[in-house]
Amino acid sequence: MTPATHSEPFQIKLHSSAHGFRDYDVIGHPTLRRACVPLNIRRGENFNVYHCESSKSGTKWLGNLEKSLAAWSANELKTAPVPALRLRVLLNANGRTSMSCNARLFRHHLVVSGDSGPCCKVEFY
Repeated sequence: MTPATHSEPFQIKLHSSAHGFRDYDVIGHPTLRRACVPLNIRRGENFNVYHCESSKSGTKWLGNLEKSLAAWSANELKTAPVPALRLRVLLNANGRTSMSCNARLFRHHLVVSGDSGPCCKVEFY
């Protein structure tokens, strides 16, 4: 499956179906890690998605998991809550991961460093 805002496909693998939920691993997506969908979910109801290192959000069920995750992903890139999260999403989409990048916010710029030193600088105007 390929969401509209991400050029690389990601896979969804059922991890377990216990306690009234289907627990899916999301493989190959820059930020999504997991989705937990109730067995009796109806269109328009919310379910949990887990993303980044330790974040959890709710998103609407659109009839199937692929469409629902693609919509969450497209919305996340448009409305990231803080500039650092949006930068992390963009860095992950370009092959960097949040595990190998550090961002340091200064008054007028942001410096992103990787394992081998600074990799980019973003200036604010």
